[in-house]
Amino acid sequence: MRLEVDLLASDHPAPLRAPSTGDRREQRTVLVVAADADVRRHVLECLRDRTDFHVLEADTIAMAKRLAALERPELLIVDAPDAAILDAIVDVRSVVMGDDVPPHAMRDGRIITLARPFGGRDLESLVDRLMS
Repeated sequence: MRLEVDLLASDHPAPLRAPSTGDRREQRTVLVVAADADVRRHVLECLRDRTDFHVLEADTIAMAKRLAALERPELLIVDAPDAAILDAIVDVRSVVMGDDVPPHAMRDGRIITLARPFGGRDLESLVDRLMS
């Protein structure tokens, strides 16, 4: 405890660590959009070992729009009930989880569907395909 107090009272700033491989600057931003917290958790679990991704999550379309404006995601992973976000965030490749995808969204080839149930390897395979 004494050491912590001495450090806090010190006039010397703590040294910043050097950037390393996998820092956010080198990561690709992925936005997960799902109102269902369990769905978001499952996607996060599937991608947890992917250090090349900076994964953000949104539980509403409004929040997804705000995050997309700030963070400029390179990929959307969207639960089918929240597919309306595909009309708001255009020109971003997307994985839609579920069987019901708006037909107009499939025309431009930027969207791939992923049927449930799916595992981590299934999702990673589609993500890698879209990101390459």
